Amino acid sequence: MIPIPALLVDLQATGASPAHGHPLELAWALPDAKPDAPPTAHLLALPEGIQIPRPIQRLTGITAELLADALPAAQVIDALRHAARGRVLVAHWARYEQAFLTAHLPDAEWICTYELARRLLPDLPRRGLRAVAGFLGLALPEHKRAAGHVQATALIWRALQPHLAARGVTDLAGLRALLAEAPPKPGKARYRLPAKVRLALPEGPGVYRMLGKGGEVLYVGKA
Repeated sequence: MIPIPALLVDLQATGASPAHGHPLELAWALPDAKPDAPPTAHLLALPEGIQIPRPIQRLTGITAELLADALPAAQVIDALRHAARGRVLVAHWARYEQAFLTAHLPDAEWICTYELARRLLPDLPRRGLRAVAGFLGLALPEHKRAAGHVQATALIWRALQPHLAARGVTDLAGLRALLAEAPPKPGKARYRLPAKVRLALPEGPGVYRMLGKGGEVLYVGKA
């Protein structure tokens, strides 16, 4: 792993930007933490009179009842500031976290694993958190929670290390240089299913299941 002090971060909010929402949940973890070690995660109390929009409740599963145990936002952000001291912050689609946290962490440097995936995994059709994590064998829960997203970001960060090494990236300066490059154009679409397996599929109608790398059912359809 690139020897830089880093902290993996994820934030969920009540809207798409600080102009339209407030931080709702924050989670963070060290990249070398054990995969089964839970990240630090806290719900944040919303300003008085602010409610969680219904679409956000459906996306996150966070309800007003759950916020009964929420901590003051300033307290959680102070804890994050302490954990982030001297560390580079790593997030997937980091511009979202940056938008909400730059005012509180003005000197923080961010590394975006989405942008790294664009440069290191150009043949992936999508590079969202769920897509990249799924490609690496981690199926995310239905609800978007900060702790689960930090764990997925940790998986992606670790999985990208061999790709970074292959590009000669060994330090923070190399990461900065890589992210300054224009991402390559996606390669030609191709079947990831071996041709022998694909051609052996039955031609008649039936029901099929798509399985993840861990054997979990991703999709059931008929054809």
